[in-house]
Amino acid sequence: MHLKLEKLLAEATLDFIQNRFAMNPDSNSIIFSETNKEYEGDLTLVLFPQIKILRKSHSECGELIGNYLQSRFDIIGHYTVVQGYLNLSFSQQYWLSELQDGMAKNGKFISAVDKPKKIVLEYCGPNTNKPLHLGHLRNMVIGHSVAAILNAVGHEVHKVNIYNDRGIAICKSMQAWLLSGDGETPHSSGLKGDHLAGKYYVEYDRLLKNEIEQYERIALKGLKDEMASFSQQEQDIILSKAAALNETWNVISKESAQTLQHFMEENKIPAVDTDISNRSIPDEYIRLLVATATAFNEEASAGGETLFINQLSTLKEGLVELQEILKKSVPLAQKTREMLLKWEAGDPEVRALWNKMNSWVYDGFQITFDRLGVNFERHYKESEYYEKGKDLVMQGLEEGKFFRNADGSIGANLTPFGLDEKILIRKDGTSIYLTQDLGIAEARFDHFKMDQSIYVVADEQIYHFKALKHCLEILEKPYAQGIYHLAYGMVELPTGRMKSRQGTTVDADDLMDEMVEKAREEGRESGKIAEINEEEKSKLYELLGISAIKFFLLRINPKKRMIFDPKESIDMLGYTAAFIQYTYARIRSILRKYQGQISPKIAYTLLNEFEKDLVKLLAKYEYVIHHSAAEMDPSIIASYLHTTAKSFNRFYAECSILGNAEEATNLFRVQLCAHTAEIIYHGLSLLGIKAPDRM
Repeated sequence: MHLKLEKLLAEATLDFIQNRFAMNPDSNSIIFSETNKEYEGDLTLVLFPQIKILRKSHSECGELIGNYLQSRFDIIGHYTVVQGYLNLSFSQQYWLSELQDGMAKNGKFISAVDKPKKIVLEYCGPNTNKPLHLGHLRNMVIGHSVAAILNAVGHEVHKVNIYNDRGIAICKSMQAWLLSGDGETPHSSGLKGDHLAGKYYVEYDRLLKNEIEQYERIALKGLKDEMASFSQQEQDIILSKAAALNETWNVISKESAQTLQHFMEENKIPAVDTDISNRSIPDEYIRLLVATATAFNEEASAGGETLFINQLSTLKEGLVELQEILKKSVPLAQKTREMLLKWEAGDPEVRALWNKMNSWVYDGFQITFDRLGVNFERHYKESEYYEKGKDLVMQGLEEGKFFRNADGSIGANLTPFGLDEKILIRKDGTSIYLTQDLGIAEARFDHFKMDQSIYVVADEQIYHFKALKHCLEILEKPYAQGIYHLAYGMVELPTGRMKSRQGTTVDADDLMDEMVEKAREEGRESGKIAEINEEEKSKLYELLGISAIKFFLLRINPKKRMIFDPKESIDMLGYTAAFIQYTYARIRSILRKYQGQISPKIAYTLLNEFEKDLVKLLAKYEYVIHHSAAEMDPSIIASYLHTTAKSFNRFYAECSILGNAEEATNLFRVQLCAHTAEIIYHGLSLLGIKAPDRM
C-alpha cells in the first residue's frame, strides 16, 4: 500500500469534520490501520474519537465519513461500518495499479527519507583473545542488516568495527602461549588464528587453577618458606586464612564427627585420618578439607543440623576467600600483570608477541567475516585510541568539567542525568572502556563528520552508552546527541544461556559448520533439493546453513532475548530462511518454464481472493522497509517475507499459473510471480541472505 495513502485519508477526514461540523479534532485521533483479517476491508478508521466529538452513533458517524471519503477518492470501491470501525475496501483497479507501479520500478522499490543522515554504525566489537561466538553472530547479522536497511531508505551508512585488542585478557593468552605453546602457530597447528589464541586463553585458566591448588596446599600446610614470591602482606593474609580453615575443620571433626561422616558418605568423599595434631599435614587431609568445603551446598544440606551447616558454610566461605586471594597473587597472576605493565611501557619483546598473536586473530576473524558475509569500511583498535580518550578526560578536568578525587582518580558527575559519579581514569592512571570510547568517538567524528553514531552492543551495556553520551555532552561535543545504542538481547540455547571462558562457549565457526551439516541432512530427508551435481549441492548447503543462522537470529526483535534452536532454524516448512528461499526457487522455476515475453503492462481486470491477498502484501513492501528502518528492527522484514511466502504458496496451490485457457490470465499470474520474486530477493538481501535460483 502506498506509504502516503493513510496520511492522505487522515487529512481528508480531518478536513471533512472541520468544514462540515466546524470542529477541530486532534489530528492524532484520526488513525487508519490495516483491517483485521476477520473483517472485509483494506484500511480501517477507529470511529470512537469521532463519535465522541460529533455526538452521533457509530453507524451515523461511519456513514458520513465513509460516504465523504468514497466521493473524494475513486480508489475506494465500498465501505462497511462495523461496531465503531469504518472499513474501507479499495477497488480492484487500485490494487492492479499498485502492482503495475511496483513492477515499473525495476527493483528500485524504496523512496528516500526526507532528511537522510550520515551514519556511522559500529558492530561486532570482539576481544582478540578468543574466537567469535553465537553472541557475536547475533551482533553481526543485526549490524549488517540494519546498515543495509538504513542505506536502502537513503541514509549514508559507514560500517565500522572495534577490536578490543589490549588489556589483561590478551596478556593471559600471551602468557599461556609462552609457558605451554612451544612455538605453536596457526600454520603448524592447523587452527584458525583466533582459535589458537582462544586455546591459550583457556589454557591460562588451567595453569592458574593448578597454581592456586598448589599454593592452597602450601598455605594449608603453613609452609611459609615456599611462598617467597608473595609479598609479606600477602603471605600474612594467606597464611592467616589457611590457619582459620584448619581451625574450622578441627572444630567440625570434633564437635560434629558423626554428622560429618554422614555428609561425606552422601557426597562420596573418601574418609582419611584427619588427626593433624602433630601439624604434619598429609595431602590426603588437604584433599578432604577442600572436597568437603566444595561439596557443601546450603540448600541441599538444609535438612542437617544447624550447627553443622553453619560450620560447613564457614569452611566453604573461608576456602573461597583463600582461593580469590591466591587467584590475584600466585606467580602466574603476578607475571601476567607485569606483562601488561611492560606492554603499556612499550616493551619491544612484549609488543612483538602481542602483534604476532593479534595478527593471527585478525586473520582468523576475517575468515569468519567472509563466510558470514559481513564487512566493514574501517577497523578501529582500542590500543590506538585509549590514550586519546585519556587526553579528552584531562582536557575536561582542566576545563572544570570533570573532577579529581582525593585518591587521584578522575571522574564525571553524571547525577544530573540520573546516573552516578563515573570514574574515567583510575587512581593508578589507567583508563577504562568508557575512556577509550570517548577517544574513538572523537576520532570517528574527525573521520566521518557523522550525524549519528549507532553502537550495536548487547543490552548488558545500556549504562555504559548512557554514560558515554552524557560524558560527551559534558564535554560539549557536537556529535554527543547523535550517540545511539542499538541494544540487543542475549542469546540462549535450548539447554540454557551460553557460558564463557572455560572452553564451553558456542563457537561461531563450529555453529556454522553444524548448520551446514543440518542443511545437508534436511535436504536429504525432505527430498526437496533439486537434482544438481555434488559441487553445486555443497555450495547450496553452505548457503542454506548460513542463511538459517542469519534469519533465525533476525526474525526476533533485537531488543528481546532469544533462544537459538538449530533444528528449528533449518525447517523448510517453518518460519525460516529455507522456507522463503524455497518459495523463491519455486517461482524462478515457474518463470523458466514460461515461454512468452513478460510484459511490463497489466491487462487483467478481476482479482480472486488469493491474487488480491498477494498483491496487497507486495504493495506494502515500501512501507515495511521504512518501518523497519525507523525502528532499526530487521524482524519486521523477516516477518513480512515469511507472510509473503505463505501467501504466494496459497496462491500457487489454488491458482493455475501456466495452464489457463486465456493467455491474459497466464501472463498476469506470471507477472505476479515475477514481482513476488523481486520483492523476496530484495528483502532477503536486506537481511544479508542470498536467494538461490534452484533448490
